[in-house]
Amino acid sequence: MPKTKKNENYRDSEYWEKRIANETWKTYNSLEEKNIDLLQMYEEASKQIKSELLELAEKAEINGTLSRTDQYRFQKLLGEQGSIYKECERLGEQLEAQSKDRMINGGEAVYGNVMESLNVNDYSMPNKKVMEQMLRKPWQGSNFSKRLWKNMAKLESTLNTVIVNGITTGKTVTEMAIQLSNSMNRSFNEAHRLVRTETVNYLNQSTKLGYKDAGVKQVQWWAAKDERTCPTCGANHGKTYPIDKAPNLPCHPGCRCTWLPVINEELQKFKGDINSEQEVIRYCNNVLQIPKVNLKNVDDRAAEIMLNTLANIYIAYPELNQSIEEICQIESATMAVGLGSSYSKFILAVNPKFFSYSDYAAKMLNKQIRQGLFDAETTIATMPYHEIGHMFEGLYIDKNYSDSEKEKAWDNCMAATSILKQASLKCYNEENKYSTTLRAISGYAAQSDSEGLAECVRLELSGKGNEFTHTVFALLRGEKSEK
Repeated sequence: MPKTKKNENYRDSEYWEKRIANETWKTYNSLEEKNIDLLQMYEEASKQIKSELLELAEKAEINGTLSRTDQYRFQKLLGEQGSIYKECERLGEQLEAQSKDRMINGGEAVYGNVMESLNVNDYSMPNKKVMEQMLRKPWQGSNFSKRLWKNMAKLESTLNTVIVNGITTGKTVTEMAIQLSNSMNRSFNEAHRLVRTETVNYLNQSTKLGYKDAGVKQVQWWAAKDERTCPTCGANHGKTYPIDKAPNLPCHPGCRCTWLPVINEELQKFKGDINSEQEVIRYCNNVLQIPKVNLKNVDDRAAEIMLNTLANIYIAYPELNQSIEEICQIESATMAVGLGSSYSKFILAVNPKFFSYSDYAAKMLNKQIRQGLFDAETTIATMPYHEIGHMFEGLYIDKNYSDSEKEKAWDNCMAATSILKQASLKCYNEENKYSTTLRAISGYAAQSDSEGLAECVRLELSGKGNEFTHTVFALLRGEKSEK
């Protein structure tokens, strides 16, 4: 069983919708696009069934009856060994094999996305037997295979009836051809609806399998909220269930509902006695997972704001969880981040003189704003976002640079410069245009590329970003930027 680190994955429903639900829907849509060949299978089967039948029907229409030889050929079309039965059997086998392969491939894609979104890095893809067993698992009284073959049996019976009635009542070739086509079309629509419904169910089963393997205990019913959302799905949207008691989705044909993880019930904003040093340390140790903490002489209100800012960041960006090894004190700066035991571990330093009183901190911050070091909307709550930017920088270096390159990437701003140049090309079609943008952000942003990168992150986390900062943050986190 793969293991996740304690308190590693915390985000809200909108984030999980983006990372998991939307990706599940994309996988489903990709599979649905391939289902065009289901129609081709039906058309081929219809052609095979019609070819011999219509020849006989034409003879019956011309001669008024069938010869003994033709009657024998007619009988060979019908029954459990007849051509119609065999063609429906072949069609069913094609549909089952094709659909199962696609569902399994889609299920593996969904499972992998769930594990990666939950930051489970040491997982193994479930073996084929597990994935196939999910296909055989009954839901709403049956499984995919039984439902499909029930449809095929119904089709075979319908076609037999059309042929028998057509020959015995003397229907024209055109009338019989229309009836056959209508029957095949109805059967195709039923089979297509079945494949769509079973695909959604299978992808949702794969999603829940990923959640279970990642240790998720609760899931949330999540509907695709738009004009097509039915009253049932809309009423259940957002409901939570223990993962083992969650009902099967979809709840009806055409349902697009899926499951989101409910994670981090423990990680909450600081609600203890901020005046109690022991309570602050307990919160940092047990909830924020920061082993060493020194906030002596830091104003109670300022400490509360900073801790809650960290909690919000941990909820929004689980890759930062357990990345802060220590909160210590510094006198040479207002706040700073240094490397800890690796490029993914950090020490957050705060100046107790700056934060000795909340009124004094606000006064000093306003002074820095007037000096142009921060923009006018910076607050004590958003100041730590700058240091968070350096943490993202370290994580990026840890992931993308070799051990021999990491020191230069950090100390010489090599990683920051690379990201800023990429963003500049994407946004301005000029590699070095970013320097002008950074100077316009703040005095800190103009000091170095690393400080500029951190300021871009601060704006993003403050909700004050623009196209350039969006692109920088997306590159920093290894995501595709949205222009």
